[in-house]
Amino acid sequence: MNSIHMKAGFITPEKKIEVGSEHLLAFCGLACQKYLKEHPEEIPNWKEFTKDYSYFHPFFDFLVFYLKWIPVGFMGDSNSFGIIQEDKLFIQQLPENMNEEEEDLYDTLYYTKVENPNIKKYIVKADNKTLSIRNPKKKIQGDGIVLHDGIVFLQSDVHQFALATTILNQLSLSFPYLAEDFRNSKDTYKNDYHWYLIDRLGAILFTEKYAIYDTNLMSDIQLQVLKNLPVDAKEQEKSEEEYQNPFSIEDTLDLLDKIYKNKK
Repeated sequence: MNSIHMKAGFITPEKKIEVGSEHLLAFCGLACQKYLKEHPEEIPNWKEFTKDYSYFHPFFDFLVFYLKWIPVGFMGDSNSFGIIQEDKLFIQQLPENMNEEEEDLYDTLYYTKVENPNIKKYIVKADNKTLSIRNPKKKIQGDGIVLHDGIVFLQSDVHQFALATTILNQLSLSFPYLAEDFRNSKDTYKNDYHWYLIDRLGAILFTEKYAIYDTNLMSDIQLQVLKNLPVDAKEQEKSEEEYQNPFSIEDTLDLLDKIYKNKK
């Protein structure tokens, strides 16, 4: 077991910051506010960085992708941390027996070699442009994800599974109980974040041939989006025959209502 000893938080060049998962989003917002107050010359850079954020909050991303803070603890996994390579944040497991009192703790983690850098288990910035958010009322081409509230994310330069990881991370920041729910589901999903979005959060995962979703969880707007997906009829029928949701529909609907009740 590593010796970082915190459920969630950040490692900065100056210190280790532990934050309760239920306060993580608020902490990120306050940390950005504090940084800009102390460094007013950075306000133009903040405005440039955040200009394309309208669905998800920019706070976590600013700390990680701009200030290069190292996040620890993803979706309820306190042994995970993020390593940045260019514009991707790869989720890795903390090294065993790491001494948290080391003066070079930040550098030790920051320069840790990414294991399997070609895997799809990474996070990107959650701005509208990077996630290729589209108008759900228009014809959709390509692969992507549709959330319960009808928001469409297209796979562009970001792999579809990385889209799912990024979305789940942002939703977990806004709704901390999701991190606990996902952690309790890890035996079912391992690291397959896209399946959790489908089964537990009522998302649609689609390609140019088929869409995977639970008909019992579909919102009205998602049903409209489905009409704009160019799926192959035979492939779609096969997909629907093979799909099974391992969770209780009633329990999942209660979870969706808690998340999206203010967006209906």
